[in-house]
Amino acid sequence: MSASRCTRSPSARAMYHSWGSQNAWLRQILARNSLYIARSTAEALGLADGDWAWVTSPTGRIRVPVRLMDGVEAGTVWTWNAIGKRSGAWNLSTDAPEGTKGFLLNHLISELLRSATATATPTPTR
Repeated sequence: MSASRCTRSPSARAMYHSWGSQNAWLRQILARNSLYIARSTAEALGLADGDWAWVTSPTGRIRVPVRLMDGVEAGTVWTWNAIGKRSGAWNLSTDAPEGTKGFLLNHLISELLRSATATATPTPTR
């Protein structure tokens, strides 16, 4: 079974675009995000709360921390976007939490329009 739908929310208001990313205090409290998965979907995939999973698409693969959430529809995942950065981006140190614990779904999205429906599949990293 795969989670075939991904709901991407705007970033946390304080981190909207890159403005808040330059604020060291906000970065300390908002530098990481999780992929929220319906409990039933996570169980079917062998994922538990706090696990790390790979999310893959035709464009790439990212490693994400998983949180179980009953308010997410089965077969769907949800996250805040624009929290994570590539290691070294924005002149951040290579061990900054945005690059080691945060993630950005944009890295899975092609810049070319392929179809109206894109899919991504979370799988355990074990």
